This record gives sequence, structure tokens and C-alpha cells, in this order.
Amino acid sequence: MLYLHSLKDAAEKYQVAIHAFVLMTNHVHLLVTPSDNTGAGRMMQAQGRKYVQYFNFTYERTGTL
Repeated sequence: MLYLHSLKDAAEKYQVAIHAFVLMTNHVHLLVTPSDNTGAGRMMQAQGRKYVQYFNFTYERTGTL
């Protein structure tokens, strides 16, 4: 699943440990421990950007979600 692969990549890049996750139909629950104060936010920002690119390409649209 693309979302989980990109989440793993972002977690490794920003040094965030993912302990648990739940993928819901319209949102995600995560239990994480960042290595610094900005890690979790930066990870989620990167993840969001990646998902918007995928969604826009898949559904032939532009802009924010």
C-alpha cells in the first residue's frame, strides 16, 4: 500500500518511531515517538504532500485536498 510505504520512508527520514497505526476510511490514527520536537510534524507534512500528489495524479485534478 502506497500510504504505508511513504509513511515508513518519512518516519525513517525524520527519525520517528511508529508504534501503532490504524487506517480509517477518511483519516489515520498513529502512535509515534519522534526523536526531536519537530520530527512528528515534519513527517506528517511530508506524508501529506506525498498523498496529495498521488491523489491529484490518480484522479486527474490539481490543488489541495
